[in-house]
Amino acid sequence: MSEQTLSSESTRDRIVRAAIELFHTRSYTAVGVAEVCEAAAINKGSFYHYFESKEAVVLAVIDRFLADPWFRGMLIANADAPPLERIEGVFREMGRRVGTLVEANGSFPGCPIGNLVAEMSTQNEAVRMKLAETYETWSQLFEDPLREARRRGELPAGTDVKVTARALVTVMQGLALIAKAYNDPKKVQKVGRTLVRRVLGIEV
Repeated sequence: MSEQTLSSESTRDRIVRAAIELFHTRSYTAVGVAEVCEAAAINKGSFYHYFESKEAVVLAVIDRFLADPWFRGMLIANADAPPLERIEGVFREMGRRVGTLVEANGSFPGCPIGNLVAEMSTQNEAVRMKLAETYETWSQLFEDPLREARRRGELPAGTDVKVTARALVTVMQGLALIAKAYNDPKKVQKVGRTLVRRVLGIEV
């Protein structure tokens, strides 16, 4: 299909999807606009029609992760399960995904958001703020099951839901970094289960 027959939205989407893949596997700094254009099968004119700069693309990439974190659907799909089990399930799925990527590619490239935090948070304030917004959004997804667990007596009555939710996101990001360093899904799964249970106050 030629570029002319593609809708405006699909062309923009191809640019964002290409950037997600390239920034994740290589890094924001290492990837140029020309490489994004090549991966998206467009020319530079089309790129600059949708984005004024590479920075504008990375903000769109972060927006994509902010709007659709991978574990949102999992929490909803398992809504009938006990709340703490739903939360533990997110981390089991994370371990499975690490294993799949290591098996397919020989290595785990890390969390795309965490990678951008490490690379860009001290370089670009607009990007840093958007990354922080992403972490807040992710934390909020854990708040409802945590409140439900507190209401059911599965967590102490005085549990600070917001702090606990942020702690879970911190564990998630720490596990992604460990997975990238060790390249060993089993380490991630074992450590992840222990950390999550300690945050939630469940017997290890």
